[in-house]
This record gives sequence, structure tokens and C-alpha cells, in this order.
Amino acid sequence: LQLDLNIRITDNVYAFTGFAFSHFSNGSYKKPNAGINIATAKIGVGYSFRQPKDRPKLNDYEEAEELVFRKWSYRAIMSGGLKRIAIGGDQYGILSMSLEASRKHLAYTRFSGSFDMFYDASTYYIVHNNPAYYGDVNRIQSMKLGIAAGYELLFGSKISANFQLGYYLYAKRKEKPVYQRFTLRYMPFDHIGVQFGLKNHLGKADYIELGCIYRLR
Repeated sequence: LQLDLNIRITDNVYAFTGFAFSHFSNGSYKKPNAGINIATAKIGVGYSFRQPKDRPKLNDYEEAEELVFRKWSYRAIMSGGLKRIAIGGDQYGILSMSLEASRKHLAYTRFSGSFDMFYDASTYYIVHNNPAYYGDVNRIQSMKLGIAAGYELLFGSKISANFQLGYYLYAKRKEKPVYQRFTLRYMPFDHIGVQFGLKNHLGKADYIELGCIYRLR
């Protein structure tokens, strides 16, 4: 996570300063998961060797089409991963399904909202063996349902980074009432793409996920 401030001094020279926070871990793929946190600060001067090219002028039809192109987008996303909850223990599979609606804000940003469904086999194992439930919990009941708000940064037309903050509407076992997801997305085709990300609870890694995206519109 990085926050930068850039100040242009001339057409080619700019000054910059920033603060960054980096976290390294295995995303609970194995235990123990002793993560490393690193905070850094920077200040400096940069030089641009070339000026950005002027954008080619669009004709009236292309300009009108671009104004409405993908202003609203709807996606179905299916993801999966593996996690471990004890040192030397079994790995458990995770499957999630999300229905997402997003709206373009600027040329390089989108706001989104999603409805998320999670099945975590480790949750079923923990709840099923909890005396408070007397084992009377099936796999469907151990699913989690949540809603999330997201902010997406676009790097061109195919690559983006998505940041989501969610809240569990239903969960037999809640580590925390809120969850976060950080994903990198790549859309090589108009309607089909992939994503790679991390789901966590207030900074504690839950699992690393790999998913498939289908853009409905």
C-alpha cells in the first residue's frame, strides 16, 4: 500500500515524496504464517525524457461511444484457494462466488458493489466439531454470505487492481465481522479474465485466491 505526492516543477522535472507499507506472508497456505511488515518513506526528484503524446482526436461517433462505453459493468467471479489452520494439519479448500456491479468514475477508476458467497471447508470442520452446535451443521449452513464495496484502479484496458471492504451478512463462525480482498485482475478478452488476490480479516491473512472473471456487460 503506497501513497505518493508528485509536484511538477517544469515540463520534464518533478519532485516526489511518499509513504509505503509492505506485507509479506504465505496467505495461510501453510502454518506457521510469520508475516513480515515493512514501512518505508521516500523523497526525490524525477526527470521525464519524453513528453506524453497528444491523444488523437476522435470523430463525433467515437467520442459519443467512448462516453458511455462500460460506464456500468456487471461481472460474475468464481475463485478458489487452499488454507491451513494448524501447523502440520490438513489443507482445506475454499470456493467463492461473487456478483459485482461497477461504475466508471474517472478514466482510471471504478467504484463497485458485490454480493459474495464463500464456502470454506475449514469453517465446516471447526463448526461441525464445536460442541455448541452438537455436530448438527451441514456444509451449506457453514457457508458465509457478505456484501462488499470496492475501488478499482485501471492500468489501461486490461489490467486493474481492486480493493474491497466487505461485511458478513451471515456466518456461523465469524473471525471478524468485516473482511477485505485485494486482487489483481487481467482481462485478455472482452468478456473473460482472471484474478489473483488475498482475502483477509483486518490485516490477518485468510487465504490466497485464484479466480475466473466473466463480464456480463
